[in-house]
Amino acid sequence: MEELIQSHPVLRELPQRIKDRLLVDVGDRKDLPINRRQRKRLQRDGCLVHLYAGEDDGFTLSRVVSPKTC
Repeated sequence: MEELIQSHPVLRELPQRIKDRLLVDVGDRKDLPINRRQRKRLQRDGCLVHLYAGEDDGFTLSRVVSPKTC
């Protein structure tokens, strides 16, 4: 990711303070707001998650990773 930030024409023009905030530690599956059975399913089958840093109401991450969608 760091290489992409430095080489991409648009990202290269960002201020350094913003570039620094793009590089984050993603954590572990145990940090997700789901139970153990769902985490095992994620590990076995994988999953695509669209992240949005908006309000915590409506279509939240816990709703995204519910058994019906993942």
